[in-house]
Amino acid sequence: MQGWKRALVIGFIVLGSMLSFAVAACGGGGNDDEGGTAIEVRGSEYKFSPNEITIPAGQTVTLRLKNVGKTEHDLEVQGLRVEMMGEEDHSGGHEGAAPGAVGMHTEKGKSASMTFMAEQKGTYEFWCTISGHKEQGMVGKLTVN
Repeated sequence: MQGWKRALVIGFIVLGSMLSFAVAACGGGGNDDEGGTAIEVRGSEYKFSPNEITIPAGQTVTLRLKNVGKTEHDLEVQGLRVEMMGEEDHSGGHEGAAPGAVGMHTEKGKSASMTFMAEQKGTYEFWCTISGHKEQGMVGKLTVN
C-alpha cells in the first residue's frame, strides 16, 4: 500500500509539472495578464526578429521593442493610426512621428513599449528610421486582422 501511495504522489507531481510547463509555453504567444496581446520585437544590426507580426483588430496590444544591437534602433509602422492606451508617452517615441502612430526609439541595450488598439484592418510595413538601417534590411510587416 505504501508503494501505491508513493507512486500516486509522484504521478501528481509529474502531472503538475507538465501542466505548469504547458501553461507557460502557451503564454509565450502573447496574451498579457489583462487579456490583451503582448508582442516583443528584437532589433539588431540590421534586422527585426520577428519581422512579421499579426495583431487582432479592436483589442489592446502592447508592442515592445528590445534593442539587442550595438547601436540605436527604432521601429515605425507606416500608415497605421491607433488609439493609444495606458500611461506611456504617446509622442510616437521618436522625432517626427505623428500622434496616434506606432513608433518607438531605443538606445542599445534598452527597451521601449507602447500599448494601443488598432481598428483598421490591413497589412502595414514597419522599419527602422535610423539613417541607412531600412536600406540594410531592417524592415518588417505588421498585419491587423
